[in-house]
Amino acid sequence: MSSEERVQPARKCIQQSHSHHSTQDGSWAWLVLFIAWFSNLVVGGIGLSFPVVLPALRDYFGKTRQQTGEYFVNYQGEKL
Repeated sequence: MSSEERVQPARKCIQQSHSHHSTQDGSWAWLVLFIAWFSNLVVGGIGLSFPVVLPALRDYFGKTRQQTGEYFVNYQGEKL
């Protein structure tokens, strides 16, 4: 058996696997993409809205700006 005859089955297998991967993404892939995008949007929104809510949290807890900020930054760091 020549080396070319031994290589042919491997080439056929590779060609079949490439044709299998060229199919379009299904609806589940789009659903996962949307959920990932939405979760990043929510987490980013929470992080960016913190300066807006800080005065209300400071008044509610009766702490200084630094104490309130340190607590919630540590809390968000643990949860993320």
